[in-house]
Amino acid sequence: NQWYDERDLPPREAGNEFHPAWNELAVCRRLRRWQTAYWVFRHSAALRPQTRVRLLKSILDTARWLDDHNRANGFRGGNGQIGGCFDLLCGARMAPEFREADGWRQTALMWLLEHARRDFFPDGGFSERISGYGYGCVTALRWLRDMASDAGMLPRQARWLSARLRALYRWYL
Repeated sequence: NQWYDERDLPPREAGNEFHPAWNELAVCRRLRRWQTAYWVFRHSAALRPQTRVRLLKSILDTARWLDDHNRANGFRGGNGQIGGCFDLLCGARMAPEFREADGWRQTALMWLLEHARRDFFPDGGFSERISGYGYGCVTALRWLRDMASDAGMLPRQARWLSARLRALYRWYL
């Protein structure tokens, strides 16, 4: 409960790219950890009711921030937006009961597919030319394909995304 008691509320205005707690990479990493913790402990007595509510509120605030940030700032090449959108998609899948979940899913899918198109060179290399970031982004796109296939989210793009992933993985081999 300490994070919830001491946290800064998410800034809603533009220009906070380097805020220590509310920048895209920090936010997506927090969201991933909170989603994982919730998923693991959701049926456990160790997750007290007050903590459950605060964890869900934190997930909701964080996903809202990521959605607002991505809608307001458009395409931004690199690993930050890919990580943020992938975790936003996971949030939409994990908590479809949130009113905004469908919008999160749409935002995340739109930008992740755009990254698959624009953020990798024709030879499959990642735009940042840092193999660790690039491989992590390729992995996020593979998980996107797998998750989308399981949920029937990308019927038109599934074949294209699979072919694109083969080219991206070839670059790393």
